[in-house]
Amino acid sequence: DRNLWYALNNLGKNSYHTEALAAMAHYKSEKRTMRPIPVPKIDEAVNVLIEHLESDRARPIPELLYSKKKEGKKIAGIMKPLGSN
Repeated sequence: DRNLWYALNNLGKNSYHTEALAAMAHYKSEKRTMRPIPVPKIDEAVNVLIEHLESDRARPIPELLYSKKKEGKKIAGIMKPLGSN
């Protein structure tokens, strides 16, 4: 399970994969209270994501240049973002 791998891979780290952010926020809440919490505690993860997206550090995902793609054919390799040569 890929999502479980992200969460387990983040144990002991100070920064987390975005995919595991909610799981790690809940885990940290359980560690702070030293007891299981049956309801997901992801407020911290949501707040961090909102803070990041509103900051100057956030970058948009570049558009891909699909015009080079031929009808019905796949292009080998990685498609380049618009504006790159």
